[in-house]
Amino acid sequence: MGINNYIVKDECSVVLEGIGRRGYVNSNYGRSELRKDCEEHNALDIYDEVMEVWGDTPTVVEVDEDEPEVKSFDQLKKDKLVELNSVFNATVNGSFVTTEGYKMQFNTDDAVKMFGAIQVLEDLEVDSGYITDADDVAHYDVNIDTIKSVYRQMLKKYAECHLKKQRYRDSVNSAETIDELNAIVFQF
Repeated sequence: MGINNYIVKDECSVVLEGIGRRGYVNSNYGRSELRKDCEEHNALDIYDEVMEVWGDTPTVVEVDEDEPEVKSFDQLKKDKLVELNSVFNATVNGSFVTTEGYKMQFNTDDAVKMFGAIQVLEDLEVDSGYITDADDVAHYDVNIDTIKSVYRQMLKKYAECHLKKQRYRDSVNSAETIDELNAIVFQF
């Protein structure tokens, strides 16, 4: 799976070059939109990657897939906020590379675990420990100051993404037209 792509049975969030991160549901409509976007942006490999997880049958049934549902503007805003949450969660469940070269996950669970490890090392009064990176590879004999630096970068990366999420949320909530709403593209 591509490092920036989040794919589960009922939905996915993928990065398409040229348009950024987009979310799709595993419905007939969602599949056709994903196919259309992947074809348009020369990313059929991503489409194939999603289809490997989704299989041949949609898991989400829309109200009436033959006739597109006419949604109120408030519902479109709610849908956009659901998409935002999906893209945000996929992003923070991903990884980034620290200035020391470690590829690290940075969601809140990972940060809590790293904080706990630092506390244990300090309680034991030892100068080094280990880091387990996003690929589940352990790096041994890492200086505690380096571990603390990695931890601070994890917190900073999460905070940056959360700030973007809040700003996107504000943009969605303040949108006054469908065009304004559709112009909001979530890129983390």
